[in-house]
Order: sequence, then C-alpha cells, then structure tokens
Amino acid sequence: MAQTDRKRNKVAGEKAFAKANTNTESIPAVNESEKKLSNLIEFADDGILIGSHEGYITEANSCFCEITGRKKEDLIGKDISLGKFLFTSESIENAPFRFDLLKKGETIVSEREILRPDGSTLMVEMRTKMMSDGSYQSIFRDITGQKKKETQLRKYAEELRKLNADKDLFISILAHDLSNHFNSIIAFLDILKNNFRKFTKKETEDQIKIAHGSAETAFSLLQDFLVWTKAQSGFIHFEPKILRFVSICNDVQNNLKYYAKGKNITLHCRIPDDLEVKADVQMMKTVLRNLITNAIKFTPPRGKIEVFAEKKENMVEITVSDNGVGIEPDIQEKLFKDFSAFSTEGTNGEKGSGLGLLICKICIEKHDGKIWAESTPGKGSNFKFTVSAP
Repeated sequence: MAQTDRKRNKVAGEKAFAKANTNTESIPAVNESEKKLSNLIEFADDGILIGSHEGYITEANSCFCEITGRKKEDLIGKDISLGKFLFTSESIENAPFRFDLLKKGETIVSEREILRPDGSTLMVEMRTKMMSDGSYQSIFRDITGQKKKETQLRKYAEELRKLNADKDLFISILAHDLSNHFNSIIAFLDILKNNFRKFTKKETEDQIKIAHGSAETAFSLLQDFLVWTKAQSGFIHFEPKILRFVSICNDVQNNLKYYAKGKNITLHCRIPDDLEVKADVQMMKTVLRNLITNAIKFTPPRGKIEVFAEKKENMVEITVSDNGVGIEPDIQEKLFKDFSAFSTEGTNGEKGSGLGLLICKICIEKHDGKIWAESTPGKGSNFKFTVSAP
C-alpha cells in the first residue's frame, strides 16, 4: 500500500514538474512576441495610434509623436472623437469619425490636417481599422509633400490649359486680323493697278499710303506675335543699353504718323533731349508702339496724344496720355491680365487682338519695371510705365 502511494506521488510529481517546466518556457516566448510587436509599432515608418473600443488613445508610437509634435504622455487617455486638439476643425467636418462603419469591419481611409502645438499644420492620410479585441488602430502617413506636388501639378495644368486656350484664341484672331489687313492691301493695290493712269498724283499717293499703313499694321501684329511666342518659350532676347529716350519716341512717332493723320490726331513727344534710360531698344519701341497705337485707336478724330517722362530717383516714369474715350473701371481691372479682355473696337471701328498690352507687360517686367493705367471714362487715359535710369 505504501509502495502504491509512493508510485502515485512520483507520477503526480513528474506531471507537476513537467507542467512547471512548460509554463516556465512559455512565459519568455510570450514576452518575446509582445516585445517584437511593440518594436514593430514603435519603429514603424508611419505614425501609429491605438485606441480603446470607447475611442480613448492607449498607445502612440514615436513617428506619430513626431508628426503631431506632441509627447506620448500628452496623448494617452485623450478621446480621439473630440479630436480638435489634434486635427483642424475643417478636417473633422470634412471627414467625421465613422465608428459605426469601423464596427462593421470596414477600413476607413481619410485625409486630415494635423494641428501641431506651434500652430503649424500638415496633411496626413489616416487609415483606421477595428481590431479583433475591439480596439482601434490608425496608421498615419505624412502626405504634406505629396499634396504640395499635387497642388503644383494642378497649377501647372491650369497654366497649360490657359496657355493652350490663349494660343488657340490668339491664332484665330491673328489669322482673322492678318486676313483683313492683307485683303485691304490687295484691294488698294488692285485699285491702284487698274487706275494708275487715271489717278492724279495725289490719288496715287493716297492709295499707296493706305496700303502702306495696312502693311505696317500687319507687320506690327506679326512682331507682337513673335515677342509673345518667345516670351512663352522663355527665349525672349534682352539686351539693355543706355539710350536717349527721345530718339526712341521720335522713331515710333514717325512710324505711326500716317495712322494718326488718318484720324486727324496730333502726336507730341515731350521728352527732354538729355533724358536717358537703361533699356532694350527693341522692347522700348514695342512698348511705345503698342501704347501709342492703342491711344490712336481709342481717341476720336481731332484728338491729341502726348508722350512725356519724369525721372524719379533711380527710375524714369514714361506716360502716354490721350484725350480719348477712356476706360470703364471694370475693364481697367482686366488690363494686362488677359489679351481677350481688351479686344475692343476703336473709335473708327478698328480691330485688334488685345495682345499689345500683354506684350507691354512682358517687356516692362523684363526691365524690373511696372506698367499701369489711369483713366476716366469720357476724358481719356494715361498709360504709365517705369524703366531704370542709368
């Protein structure tokens, strides 16, 4: 009997020893598994936030703390559903927390704006899922740089869309305007050819002047187009030199005198002989030609156009003044912004592409100057621009 008891006790002891050994070995295994999981969370490249089933934050890794600019102890215990301490109000309004969908097993992906303690913000992608134990795990990825790139790409796309629209519109206007000018040249030359022996010397001269004026206008339009295309491509030629501005003004005025004479408009270049500017001569001629041409276009017959200048510190302010029809305030706001906005008929029904003012803006900005307009409807306009003094 005693032997049987000893045998029974031995078996029981061996079982207890085996069980003890089994438990002793399993505890380190569990601890090691938890440590690995903890390290995976802590050293993840993305921010990780874990919350209880009630929505309280129970864990946050270093990456999340770095993203949000907050310490872990400041996050633990906070109610994520009251997330205004962590996200901007607009972010919560645009993407409310959907615990109802999470409880159905769905993974919720949203973009949110993190509000950092210093007042700065950054965009994150938040991916949240309910775990098997009822807790929530959210993975946060900083997408601020990505969003900036997307915004920049959208900006580029919009600029490209506008450039293409401008190009298509301008080419159609250019083709129409050039056709009109060349039709005019051909018509007057045809009249001259068929009536050369019948016309008086004065009549012949008048026909030649009209054809010459149309040819010059067509040529100026082509020059504007070349400047515009070069500017869009970034290949615009710029060679500033010290120039006597009166010489530029006189050259442009002489080229436009027949156009002005046709409307009985007087041109006056009131520039001091010794006034110098540091500028590209071709660009200055382009700017003056466009501004004076516009002034002639919008000034009624027997009007007056003056060009004068004033030196202000290290800049020279040039003004092209007319006593024409003036410009309405809503149109003034669109000047130098969109060439289609100012394509308006002149006082004699003159047509134009509206590109001239944009060309002027491109040229003046190349000189680090400014260009603007001051106008009173019914009383005339003053178009002003600045260039550097030597």
